[in-house]
Amino acid sequence: MLLFALVCNAFIVNYLNFRAFYPNKKTVSNSVTKQTKNVDNNIGDTIRTSINAVIDTTKADTLLFKSETIKISADTTKISKDAIESDVKYSADDSVRFEVDSQMVYLYGKAKVIYTEVELKADYIELSLRKNIVYAIGVSDSSGKIVGSPEFKDGDQEFKSDKITYNFETKKGKIINVHTTQDEGYLYGDKVKKDSSDNIYMLHGTYTTCNLEHPHFWFDIYKVKVIKDDKIVTGPANLKIAGVPTPLALPFGFFPNKKGRANGIIIPRPFDSEAWGFGLEEGGYYMGINDNMDLTLTGDIFSRGSFKINAATNYVKRYKYSGSFSVRYTSNKSGEKGFPDYNVAKDMRVYWSHNQDPKARPNSRFTAKVDAGKTNAKAQREINLNIQNTLASSIRYDKIFAGTPFSMAIAANHSQNTATKIVEITAPDILLNMQSINPLGTNFTQGKAKWISDLRLNYNTNIQNKIRGFEEQIFSSKQKNLDSVFAEMRNGMTHNASLATNVKALKYLIVTPSVTYSELWYLQTKTKSWDAVNDTIATTLNRNFSRANNVGLSASLRTVLYGVYLFKHGNLKGFRHTIQPNISYNYNPGITKNQTYYNPDLQKTIEYSKYEGGIIGQPSTSKSSFVNMGLNNILGIKYKPRKDTLGNFTKVNILDNFGASTSYNVLADSMNWSPINVNARVIILNNFNVSYDLSYNLYALNNNTGIVTKQYMRDVTGKFARLTSSNFSIQYSLRSKNTKAIITDSKTASQAEIDEINRNRDQYIDFNLPWQISFIYTLSYNKAALVSSYGNHILRVNGDLSLTRKWKITFSSGWDFTAKDIVLPTINVYRDLHCWEMSFNVIPYGPSKQYSLNINVKASVLQDMKLSRRRSWYDLR
Repeated sequence: MLLFALVCNAFIVNYLNFRAFYPNKKTVSNSVTKQTKNVDNNIGDTIRTSINAVIDTTKADTLLFKSETIKISADTTKISKDAIESDVKYSADDSVRFEVDSQMVYLYGKAKVIYTEVELKADYIELSLRKNIVYAIGVSDSSGKIVGSPEFKDGDQEFKSDKITYNFETKKGKIINVHTTQDEGYLYGDKVKKDSSDNIYMLHGTYTTCNLEHPHFWFDIYKVKVIKDDKIVTGPANLKIAGVPTPLALPFGFFPNKKGRANGIIIPRPFDSEAWGFGLEEGGYYMGINDNMDLTLTGDIFSRGSFKINAATNYVKRYKYSGSFSVRYTSNKSGEKGFPDYNVAKDMRVYWSHNQDPKARPNSRFTAKVDAGKTNAKAQREINLNIQNTLASSIRYDKIFAGTPFSMAIAANHSQNTATKIVEITAPDILLNMQSINPLGTNFTQGKAKWISDLRLNYNTNIQNKIRGFEEQIFSSKQKNLDSVFAEMRNGMTHNASLATNVKALKYLIVTPSVTYSELWYLQTKTKSWDAVNDTIATTLNRNFSRANNVGLSASLRTVLYGVYLFKHGNLKGFRHTIQPNISYNYNPGITKNQTYYNPDLQKTIEYSKYEGGIIGQPSTSKSSFVNMGLNNILGIKYKPRKDTLGNFTKVNILDNFGASTSYNVLADSMNWSPINVNARVIILNNFNVSYDLSYNLYALNNNTGIVTKQYMRDVTGKFARLTSSNFSIQYSLRSKNTKAIITDSKTASQAEIDEINRNRDQYIDFNLPWQISFIYTLSYNKAALVSSYGNHILRVNGDLSLTRKWKITFSSGWDFTAKDIVLPTINVYRDLHCWEMSFNVIPYGPSKQYSLNINVKASVLQDMKLSRRRSWYDLR
């Protein structure tokens, strides 16, 4: 009893002290000092513990106040059923007032109460330690405006309100005028209740994805239930745009409220086609299989019988690999059955992309990019797939054998022409490579001449298998079609070895002699003979092993010459001319011999190579001796920009490249010179790029037959050479002055991606540019014989224009001077409507003309809330 008396005495003293310090329990005393702002929370905790653990258990026991001693063991102490699990922490910037008899705490000025994961902020808070209830509300400032409205946070759930009452024990609450964020949406309610499962019930609420105080649109909802991390269920709802009710009313609604991946139905979009009828597109089901893989099943269906089925999956293993795989089957029916225009077009495609993280296995890597199938252009509704005429695939595994100079690559390659329907597959394609090594070893070469220490040996071997056939054969399930394809399989293997070194001559010249040896292994050869019965050449394919070889000797000589001219005055410091001459010699003895057969019609023996058409080419069967020569020039300047005040100089190449090359056949009895190839490239002011490639022939033409003769042009016409082909290209770009043309850094792009964008600025759209426009003019000319022709002769124009910060227009078109027609024109218009967006895409001219107009909500949670209107190229052709 003595212990209990001491506790009661402490309680009474504390009670009297608090009553004396706060005489009026309804208002804050003006005598509160600044020290009160930092009242120790332990005081409140002590009071709460005393009340909950002692007083509530002794209300009717008056004998406990007597001076009798009662021994109470520690394990018999009773705890109130109203006690909460954790301490309640509270604070306020202005003042804190306690009422011990009612166990109330009043917090003023930026008050805060924290209980486990629950955090409440407001300018005024009442905390009942007896009932475990907190009440919060904002206060009026001098102008009458409510400030410091309650802000409630429970884990990752947050909302603002005008008034809130919350019970720590039951975890239930009542809220007035709540404002909360749910995923990408914003939910507002007049009266709200919160249960112990963190579900929220609202009466007279609104839901929107617009983050403005006065949103552009919202759903007016009578009742709402928010199930945490699951969904939002509503009663009757009406869509309002700018406060104006619309005819769109829903008896109930479901809005996703689950973070991360979620299984669910993909709502199809309607599409009306003149060719296929009314249909629904891209409807289906999405399934998150696990944390590493998902599956999307979608399909299209149209009233006239056309349909498409697509299955796609994405997979990822962090720090190891990532990829995607999809299979698509399309069947498009046009016209009416029984009429001439009736047609059924089928298309089946397989897509696969796989990338391995370089850090997963530093010494090996597996990559894949597959695009193959049975194709039909008439089955494509997407314009990019319709104009695509080639498909290509590559699957590759690379392996580096650590500690050795060897590496290996195993690949399978596929190419497919959708116009001719011809498919070529090379599999397997195996390459074994040895990095250059010093065959003499480092111990032997130490102290020797430099050309011995620089001696390097290289070796690689390549195995190839190739099949070729039509789509109907290769992608057929019939065995006889596959047998006919594999019967024409070609195989081969090559071995290549080279030995080279570097020798410095006359201080400035570098000579590189080398010897190469190649051996070619075949599993198929050809035998040709004269068929006297049919009076033609008979070719027989032999399935046997055969080998051939090549030997080559070569030497190259190169150096670099510099010429500099400096100015003493002015912003231009000087010119620098760099000359890079090179000359090389190649010799092949042609040790492999040809086969022969006798042609009685021509009455002579015809030579041929039995390796003709081999997968690895055919060996050289005649001696060759060539001298190759070339010259390259670079001209640069160094100047000081006018706006530079620090005296720094800038280097610029005004002639990026100007070179010429040719070769001379030493063993030929005539026409020893090959055509002279000239190329030039100039970049002016970073936005004017000119390139020119020319080819000249030194020999004249026969004016009657157009065949090249042995006579030099200078002997026939007095001209040095005749132009046989040329390719000319000019690229010119204009941009607004207030935007830099070169990107130096980025928060999202790597340095390699930045360099790629800077090299190809015209191929990327920069939404920060007020405007830009690019002109690309290309012209190709050919006159190999008497008649000249122009090949690619096109002027292209690409650009974009930002009318305002919200409007963006991009366009692309041009003129084909050869076809005398417009190059595929495209116009794209984009309008940012804050929480909405509008896009208009049109190809107004040509066989691929089409258009589409989309107005939709930006937030993915309402991705099906849109207005679309489009016509495909198939309907408008």
